Amino acid sequence: MWNIKTAVSRLSYAPNPKDMKVTDVKTGRFTFVPPPAKPVSYRELAKAITKAGYGIEGTAIEVRGTAGADGRLRAAGSGQTFALAGPKRDELLKAKSGAPVSVYGRWRAAPEGETIDVERWEAAR
Repeated sequence: MWNIKTAVSRLSYAPNPKDMKVTDVKTGRFTFVPPPAKPVSYRELAKAITKAGYGIEGTAIEVRGTAGADGRLRAAGSGQTFALAGPKRDELLKAKSGAPVSVYGRWRAAPEGETIDVERWEAAR
């Protein structure tokens, strides 16, 4: 696990390695919370993980921000935008376009940029 934490800690948006939580040592699962003011990159994460000799089984991300009618979420703090996709996208946009929300889902890189496949969302508190 040290090797993977070291690789991820080199990313511009990584927290201190001591703040990364190992959830399963045998499978190499871990979680981390990037600083809110730092934009994230799935491609950079995948490259770092692969270079360390690991693979990505899956990713999830939770982002607080404002959902736009254009189908994008602008993150509070960093201002980074995420394309919204997935099963709950249209429901979110109908109910909360222009409003602050917290969105959770699978995180991936796509031609339109950083993308969240919306699995659940709620009005931001």
